[in-house]
Amino acid sequence: MIWLNLNVAILDSPEVVGAEPVERATWLFLLRFCVGQENGGRIAGCRNWKDRQWQQLARVTQAETQAETKLWVWDGDDLIVSFYPSEKEEEIAAKRSGGANGGKVRSERKAQASRENGAKNKAEPKLNPSLTQAGTQGKRRERKRKEEKGMEVGACSAVASPTSFELVSGVAEKPKQKKPKQTPGQFIESLKLNPAFRHINMEIELGKMDAWLSTRPGKQKTPRFVVAWLNRIPAPLPTQQKPQTDTSKLKGGVL
Repeated sequence: MIWLNLNVAILDSPEVVGAEPVERATWLFLLRFCVGQENGGRIAGCRNWKDRQWQQLARVTQAETQAETKLWVWDGDDLIVSFYPSEKEEEIAAKRSGGANGGKVRSERKAQASRENGAKNKAEPKLNPSLTQAGTQGKRRERKRKEEKGMEVGACSAVASPTSFELVSGVAEKPKQKKPKQTPGQFIESLKLNPAFRHINMEIELGKMDAWLSTRPGKQKTPRFVVAWLNRIPAPLPTQQKPQTDTSKLKGGVL
């Protein structure tokens, strides 16, 4: 047992109350040893134990066990400890036995179920993988055929519908062709012709870009990078022309 169950009436009994404090402590540790061993309160063959053995096993001294007290008695070479909870020991033993039997029954049931499942799997015929794959492909073809048939029905209804006649009879639009990608040179030339960048000396800025990128290996001169660079260059402010003075109205050098 991993705990010591003592009734309060035992601690209030004349045997415990009338004992010396050392005797009470010795009795308590003797009970503790017996509970751990589940020996029914009898320490068999301990008469010849050495003092060190008593201290290591029961945490009491040999001299303390030789005292005459009502809390324990000697029976030949055996020491019998009073007020040992024998009923609790029997109760725990019964629970252990029931748990072991219950676990054994559950294990047998699991084993039986495993055997039945194994026999069932052996009895069921296994499908040929090639046949299973062929059946799957057949289902796919059937589904595709139904989808194509549904599309044909939808097209026929569109032709018969008056509202869709113009769409069906009209000329189909040609698919839009993708514009070919520009080469780096063509991209730079398009920037030079862009009115937004007319104030920029493109050759000088491209040289600045190369110098800046040479110090940063992780960066690349992509079109996005070039456009972002050029957008950061401010355009010069327009100069305002001063109005010309009409010299014909000057008199004596004064307007």
